[in-house]
Amino acid sequence: MELSFTADDIEKWAVFSGDRNPIHFDIEAAARLGVDKVVTHGMLALLQVKQTVVSKFVADNGGWTQFKTSLKAPILCDDKVTMSETERRNKLCFKVNSVASSNLHLVGSVSSVEQTPWQSLEKVHHLDASDVEEKFRSFYQSFDSGFDAWVWVDALVFGHFISNQISFIMSSLNHNEGPDEANCLTELAQHTVVQISHLTRICPSLQSSKYTVDSLPSVAYQIDNMSLTEEEESAFGVLELAVFLNGQHEMTIELGLLIKFNN
Repeated sequence: MELSFTADDIEKWAVFSGDRNPIHFDIEAAARLGVDKVVTHGMLALLQVKQTVVSKFVADNGGWTQFKTSLKAPILCDDKVTMSETERRNKLCFKVNSVASSNLHLVGSVSSVEQTPWQSLEKVHHLDASDVEEKFRSFYQSFDSGFDAWVWVDALVFGHFISNQISFIMSSLNHNEGPDEANCLTELAQHTVVQISHLTRICPSLQSSKYTVDSLPSVAYQIDNMSLTEEEESAFGVLELAVFLNGQHEMTIELGLLIKFNN
């Protein structure tokens, strides 16, 4: 499977997700990563990958399915990449490489996992029902109408977190100069932020779900289990988002982020 992403694709993802990190629009910002073109959003690049590999995998005994990937190198605007798959014991593994250079961009796997009960005292973030409907329409108008429901839910919650809750990470950094810096997405412009990993655990009922505008669930999530390591010039860490649909825990997302400080 060959993929590439245009400036129009990047803009559509930014409109849907609210992710206007400068590395996706400004060549000078992208150059901080050592590249000469703007960078495709990692979550945009993963859409078709997730749909393709998870749809081919059947979890053992009706258990949860885990999609896991490391983002090894950014996929640049208009560059062509190709995905290959390999079946291994109890896993479907994949790689995404550059067509021009064979450089590795994404590597990951799909496997069965046991359900882990979610327990957290953190705040529950509820998405407004009208916003959920608008994002549903926007997603399926802008991207492939054949994407399964879980792919949309993954994208929806990621976008809401980036647009509204990034302060959960930014406010934890000693590098911040004051409490007001963590209040909005524009703080990302002060640093170079890249996603380095993505993991999604999906319950069986969600994996097989299909939504219409009239059957959309209520959507909420909690942020917890953050592990953050801060160094002089950068910070990296992971956190989990537990996703609740109609009040039931049906997905857990684990995000890995790298923040390079622009001093």
